[in-house]
Amino acid sequence: MKEMWSPQTILPIDNPPPPLAGLKRNFADEGLGWNLQDYHGRKLVGHRDGIGAFVSRVVLVPEENLGFVCSPMRKKKARTTPFFTACLITISAYRLPTGSPHSRVSKTRR
Repeated sequence: MKEMWSPQTILPIDNPPPPLAGLKRNFADEGLGWNLQDYHGRKLVGHRDGIGAFVSRVVLVPEENLGFVCSPMRKKKARTTPFFTACLITISAYRLPTGSPHSRVSKTRR
């Protein structure tokens, strides 16, 4: 796993729009079949694939012993990135430490 989750290709980092500035990545790389990036200081290891209307994304947060899969149905050429981002923010909000920007979300949803 260590080799598969090690950077093989370094990707450019885009600046998110101002309302999402807090989500700016510190790194974005490709491992061996896996996408690597950070989210609030934690390494995310993910893989996205699909065929036709079926698409899925696996996201692992090794430091937190956390993993999840999102599998939305989509219409042809529909973008699924907003859905996956919403899944990531919602699910990880429950696992981030109290001092994080999303700690208020996790407290209100429990």
